[in-house]
Amino acid sequence: MLTRKISHYGFLALATVASAAALTAPARAEHLLYSDGPFSLTWLGNAGAGAFFVPDAQFGNGSKPSSTAGSTNQDMGWAEGWLKPEIKANYHTKSIGSFYVDASVIGAQTLGTGDASLTSATGGHPTGFGPEEVYVGWTGELPTQTGDSAAIQVGRQSFVVDDGFLIGDGNLDTGSRAAFYTAPRTAFDGYGVIKINSNPIRGDVFVLRNTSSKHITSDYPEITFGGFDAQWFKDAPGAGADGSVNYADRYAYAGVTAFKIFGASSLDATTVNTAENRYGMNVASVSFGGHLVPINAFDLAQNFTLYGQYVWEFRPGGLSEAGTTLPKLNANAYYIEPAYTFKALPLSPKVMYRYSHFSGQDPSPTASGTKTAYDPLFYTTGIRSSFGTYFMGEVVGLYNLFNTNENVQQLGVSLTPSWHVFDHGDSTTLDIYAYDFSLDHPYTLGGSRNYAREIDVIDEYQYNAAIYVAIAAGIALPGPAATDGVTGVGSGASTLRKPSEVVEAYFTYSF
Repeated sequence: MLTRKISHYGFLALATVASAAALTAPARAEHLLYSDGPFSLTWLGNAGAGAFFVPDAQFGNGSKPSSTAGSTNQDMGWAEGWLKPEIKANYHTKSIGSFYVDASVIGAQTLGTGDASLTSATGGHPTGFGPEEVYVGWTGELPTQTGDSAAIQVGRQSFVVDDGFLIGDGNLDTGSRAAFYTAPRTAFDGYGVIKINSNPIRGDVFVLRNTSSKHITSDYPEITFGGFDAQWFKDAPGAGADGSVNYADRYAYAGVTAFKIFGASSLDATTVNTAENRYGMNVASVSFGGHLVPINAFDLAQNFTLYGQYVWEFRPGGLSEAGTTLPKLNANAYYIEPAYTFKALPLSPKVMYRYSHFSGQDPSPTASGTKTAYDPLFYTTGIRSSFGTYFMGEVVGLYNLFNTNENVQQLGVSLTPSWHVFDHGDSTTLDIYAYDFSLDHPYTLGGSRNYAREIDVIDEYQYNAAIYVAIAAGIALPGPAATDGVTGVGSGASTLRKPSEVVEAYFTYSF
């Protein structure tokens, strides 16, 4: 990652101007730069910006701009902006498929106090500029009668399994990369993926390395992992749906994923997840989702959805790496999420409930020598929704708990008005989410597991395929566990338990 200082309003100003211009611009796809027979060259761009305010960050304990310097801020306010230009080249042959190249860069900037983590991951007005996706690929038809295809991609690329509960983000947006919340970077740093796009079974074989840098604060260590996923799916109703390629076109699915981490390197002593925690880890997962209940009563077949996933992380004891004997590993995570849409009612309310479990470190004597804390690996916001997915809670899920050692109950209601605001093709959704957070194991011996409760209200507006705007507000009420063991930040940190609030606005533009 190449980082450098520019004007304090560089990328943020450019991203804001580009996004504001979207309000009068039509939706756009790729733009043709050059074409000559089988060869074509196209470009596209994306931009995003947001403003965020979190009073009483960390339940009154406050946030520090870095781990080594700066005074504590109780009220955090910051802005983020990013730009992503992208260029694609394609060469189509008549007999052996198509060859293609994809290259993009991202420039991002954070202004203000930085995000509201206990130690801000983007304090000090960082500006980052560097490559995002840089890969070459081939795609072609398989010798079948059903239009099946395959693709091979080698290089730096984004990769998602299912909807991002386990694998979806190979690049943390922390430190000098900037843009912690908007998180425009997702690409894994290298190696490749083979995709088999068949119907009703599809799959991937992958060997990937996450993007990592010893110069980035709180970055994950570099690891290399390889494995596969295979999935049965059913195409969504409607012409042109292709679930073999597009997740959104899968009306229902069920799949298995397995991989092994076979390469890891430590960054430094301050790394959150050390290489020793991940080296030799085996991961197995089963997942399902969509319209899985073929019962017509109460319109369950059309209006009821069920999503879920189970992940098991394991490693035998006695494994050694660089002269260090690694502990035995036995950790797990899962969620179950039923939902029903009342299409006959005004505003078509969708009601969902999700229970999520992420194992923590078992302090009991029988677990001595065994690591039971779940490692969230490469989870992302999720594909099915911009909010309320796997960063659970606009306060707790972004700045306090990170999908390990927690149990989360979540209730959500989404309302979709039939009216239009500016254009006959626009849409508005009002989301309300309530959370109850508890720890799988208390932080301190005899401590509480009651961590926090939170409620968020989000208004999402989609002007067209290119323009998206969201405004959100939320409040999290801490429980006794929220500040157990918190020391060294703020005054009387272990006894401060103030509610934390959030107000935020975010928009993106594709051009």
